[in-house]
Amino acid sequence: MAKKELKLSWLLCGSFIVSVGSSLLWPLTTIYMHNYLGQSLTTAGIVLFINSLALIAGSYLGGRMYDKDRKNARRWLLGALFLSTSAVFLLIFFNGWPTFAVLLLLDNFGGGIAITIENSLATNEVNAAMGLICATPTAGSSGTIPGVLFALQKKRGLTTDQMVAFLFCASAFGMVTANNAMIAGATGGCQAEVGSASGMAAAAAVEICGGSPTQAAEAFAMALSNLLGLVCDPVAGLVEIPCVKRNVVGSVNALAAADMALAGLENKIPADEVILAMKRIGKRLPAQLRETGLGGLAATPTGIKMKLKIFGEELELD
Repeated sequence: MAKKELKLSWLLCGSFIVSVGSSLLWPLTTIYMHNYLGQSLTTAGIVLFINSLALIAGSYLGGRMYDKDRKNARRWLLGALFLSTSAVFLLIFFNGWPTFAVLLLLDNFGGGIAITIENSLATNEVNAAMGLICATPTAGSSGTIPGVLFALQKKRGLTTDQMVAFLFCASAFGMVTANNAMIAGATGGCQAEVGSASGMAAAAAVEICGGSPTQAAEAFAMALSNLLGLVCDPVAGLVEIPCVKRNVVGSVNALAAADMALAGLENKIPADEVILAMKRIGKRLPAQLRETGLGGLAATPTGIKMKLKIFGEELELD
């Protein structure tokens, strides 16, 4: 083989590898840009278009490699068509309905949501072990806001000032809630604790992601609305079961509400009215469902056994 033909052969082989590699990687690159780097779909779409052009060029070179001498035009076209068809298939596969599955694996369970769950659980476990925590807004709901904050810190690279701004925003919504309704499970059930914390975290997440004050209020309203009516029924009267895992629900709920608000969705019922609705619901909850450990999960056979094992006390049920 002549030296010139050998160089051409290596060039075509390299082009083929690049073409196939890009066809596999560009959908994941687009997802990464949008979900991890915070790029808009327009920017990600432009990158998609450029990668598509590169793939077409790779298909052309792949066709030449398939028939280097170009004596058989039919074989040459089949080679290019094969790679182009593969690209179209990948386009449909990665950008049609399976996109949600890919996002769920790459971003949620492998990224943001996993970090949210980890930090939410960790904070509440420290609280359960009598460690030092910050009541946000209560000890029983202390994991909800950290779960969201540290997930955003890792995902978006928040600075210390941005994290402080997050906490200030969450605190402002918490003060409004406390002054107009309640934030304690003993007075309003778990909706007042984890529900309020979830709304606070959702509003702060919107603010730190560049949303407007109106969008922050919408996120708060959506998050709290989703948890209205949640009772406070700690097993054995301890802030562990089901409190720890309910904080995880509050954190994930906050992120979902923030995403919806940033996407332009509205709650329809304003935040102030949602707070007042929570107050009315809380006042109507029976004492057994307001942190007394006498109803709900605390009153189940397993819940009673746990209390007897810990305290050796009988539990009276209504």
